[in-house]
Amino acid sequence: MQSLFIILLLLSPIFLLLGLVKPSIFSKIAKKELSRKQIAIFFSISTVVFFIAAIITTPDGPQKSEDKKPEEQQITTQNTGEGKKPEESQITTQNITVTSQIVKKVDKKCRYFFDIRNQEAESFEGSVEISLFSESGDDEHLLGKEVFETKSPIKQSLGDSVYFDINTCPVSIHGENGISKYRFVVKIDGNVVNQGEASISTEFEDTDSYSL
Repeated sequence: MQSLFIILLLLSPIFLLLGLVKPSIFSKIAKKELSRKQIAIFFSISTVVFFIAAIITTPDGPQKSEDKKPEEQQITTQNTGEGKKPEESQITTQNITVTSQIVKKVDKKCRYFFDIRNQEAESFEGSVEISLFSESGDDEHLLGKEVFETKSPIKQSLGDSVYFDINTCPVSIHGENGISKYRFVVKIDGNVVNQGEASISTEFEDTDSYSL
């Protein structure tokens, strides 16, 4: 529509000049005698009308951000990275190690001892989750889990010995159904700062035999 008004706007001055030079052309079209003054008034008004119409029908400029559709606003928000996943906001990994020390048989159960050691320059205060697994072929089974909270901050290069009891003993005692490995997860203020997996210590002591 805008293109039509622009074309008519450009033709109006041409018709105006043509009518002033030879008014008889438009007199034949109108089927009555037209004076140069009438033709000048008609095409002057036409020029103004077509000019206004061309402006009104001009497409709107770029939409403001507040006029965007909901989907467009949502995509913009996602691309800004404001909705990062929780793991992306976790604090830097810290060198808190968990080592299997020894397994002791106590009251017909196996007691697994671990050393939690702080290799960082600052004291460690948080929690350590330790899980025990047995392996049978390609399958693994969780047979025990315990969470240890630090009772007091563990200073640099120092450690804390912890243990817990389960019915299943290591592979050396219970064969392929025995505990073969452990996993640990270290957290500070609910954020994971270290995690790992290792084999259970082969050092074993049967304290039940002492009572015989």
